[in-house]
Amino acid sequence: MLESEIKKYPDIKIIYSHFGGWGIPKALEIIDDALTRFPNKKDIDAIYAHCDGMALGAVRALKGAGRLEDVLVIGIDGNPIDLVSVLTVKCQQLCTKVLKLLGFIP
Repeated sequence: MLESEIKKYPDIKIIYSHFGGWGIPKALEIIDDALTRFPNKKDIDAIYAHCDGMALGAVRALKGAGRLEDVLVIGIDGNPIDLVSVLTVKCQQLCTKVLKLLGFIP
């Protein structure tokens, strides 16, 4: 479904897609691999993770590679522990369906 929606926006291209295992370790491994495959800072503009834990793994990989400031990271879920962790390491953006329920935004 994501791919069909992305086709509506020709300027957006999916260059790498993998199952992240719903957690930090696998996502960290996958993003490390993506950063190796796409070493130029302009190659990767954003990372979309389908849970906050995978977003945190992406953030850690980007931070370790010195590329966190160059890449927008988006995660969803609103898991309080992962959310605080992601915000603590200065994730640039976190989209979530339950931020209001958790009281993080009015």
